[in-house]
Amino acid sequence: MTEVLLNVNNKENKVSFFTYKNLLVTFLSVLGFSFLSGMFLALVAGIYGEEAVKNITQGYYILVIDAIVTMLVVLFYKPARNFITDIWNVSVLKVPKTYGYILLGFIFIFISQYITLSLLGFESAEQQRNQLGVASLQNNVIQNIIYIFSIAFITPIKEEVMYRGIFYRFLEQRHNFIVGILVSSLVFGLSHGGLPITATIMGMVFVILYKKTNSILPSIILHVIWNLIVSISTILSY
Repeated sequence: MTEVLLNVNNKENKVSFFTYKNLLVTFLSVLGFSFLSGMFLALVAGIYGEEAVKNITQGYYILVIDAIVTMLVVLFYKPARNFITDIWNVSVLKVPKTYGYILLGFIFIFISQYITLSLLGFESAEQQRNQLGVASLQNNVIQNIIYIFSIAFITPIKEEVMYRGIFYRFLEQRHNFIVGILVSSLVFGLSHGGLPITATIMGMVFVILYKKTNSILPSIILHVIWNLIVSISTILSY
């Protein structure tokens, strides 16, 4: 009984400790440092010419830079770092039903995207491909590897930590589950150019997966698997 009360008190302390101000500082810091990184690249281009930073400024390179900036902010900003200390529950990976949840999530995302993109044609992935500079990949092995690494591994970890580990959990603890899943998933969806509906649905699946397992790791695994399949199929289609 005492242990349960201690856990409840710890959760309540985390809610009061991580405030709206902390949330705003976290996201604005990520945006700010990402902007400064972009300004630095623009400065380099102005001095040495656009060709000197042409490859780096491709969308998938920027994703790596953005992910590094994000994780550094979370690592060095103590309120954010402390807030996500208990989302890394490794023990759930030893539970067979965890992989059942991941499989169900994958199936649901596949069906929803098939209906939205293929059957109804509400959205198109072309805008996102253009933003990521997919057309420039061609047969360059190094660029293909960097593209897959940034899309399939770096980005899922960054997005799960920010959108589920911080944003969703904060909203759920401050308000309730419905507010948390709807607002965090909608913002996640709007951040994916050209795919707001499908990305919002994906965000909701990732939230539910986190909620069912009480760990960010299963949602990271599903996110990685999905992005890996998409990135490889995108390369093969060009």
